[in-house]
Amino acid sequence: MQYLLLVYVDDAAVQALPDGQFDSMMRECFQHADALQGQGQLLGAAGLLRGYRATTHWFARDSLAMFGATPVSERWVIDRNRATGGGVTAGIDFGLAVLSQLASPELARVVQLALEYSPQPPFRSGTPEEANPQTLTTLRAAWGGQVGERMQSQVLAASQRLPKA
Repeated sequence: MQYLLLVYVDDAAVQALPDGQFDSMMRECFQHADALQGQGQLLGAAGLLRGYRATTHWFARDSLAMFGATPVSERWVIDRNRATGGGVTAGIDFGLAVLSQLASPELARVVQLALEYSPQPPFRSGTPEEANPQTLTTLRAAWGGQVGERMQSQVLAASQRLPKA
């Protein structure tokens, strides 16, 4: 079995490629991919999440539907041969879940212990559902302007390039 793990792809790196080259590279690389994380929009833009349950950071999660994915509010999702992870800290959960699938649950437990991974955040503010309204408003205002507009325009453009199902 072949596995390809996409942890993070910088927006500037994608923009440096000629139009359509990134999409075709992604489709070729992931034709037989079994484990994928992060940047769900990039996987969606390559047509790799159509018909799959997927997740990504909550700020962008709903955009996955534009690519034919079923967005879910989970820290990580493994659906058949696609695995996606949520925000930054969900990467550890994602990694342990994938390791459990690829190797064994016992090895994943050993790695979790080696990392001393036993999260106890000082605040219950890690999701929009947990955050108080003021915290959520502050972050949305900070991220929603140019970042949100740029992301939405990129997602829309990418979704329009996909072949229709």
